[in-house]
Amino acid sequence: MNLTLLSMIAKFYSSRNWQGAILKLKDYSMLFQNSQKFSNKFNIGQKYNQY
Repeated sequence: MNLTLLSMIAKFYSSRNWQGAILKLKDYSMLFQNSQKFSNKFNIGQKYNQY
């Protein structure tokens, strides 16, 4: 790890809006999970179309 990354992390944790940042991270992870579920459904649909 380089020092700039560590200082960025330190600024991130010391910022007063850290709760909002964590909520944003949770939103992004939810979006990612939903997109994965959607792509899985799409793949299943493609498999059925092949037969």
